[in-house]
Amino acid sequence: MVDIQLSRILNFLRFPLIVAVIFMHCDLRINNPELNNHTVFNVLMYVSFLFITQAVPIFFFISGYLFFKE
Repeated sequence: MVDIQLSRILNFLRFPLIVAVIFMHCDLRINNPELNNHTVFNVLMYVSFLFITQAVPIFFFISGYLFFKE
């Protein structure tokens, strides 16, 4: 039962983590002075940067867990 739930969680996380790794390797910073002055834009960029930078460590954690599981 636990393996089925873990499999569903990993299948759910797979796509967002793949997209985050792709975004990490792309330079998506917007160099627009008009947008840099908006607080909402700065908050969104900060939150997305935090998520994107955690994608690779999450991949390593999941793969290490699955490697040493059995």
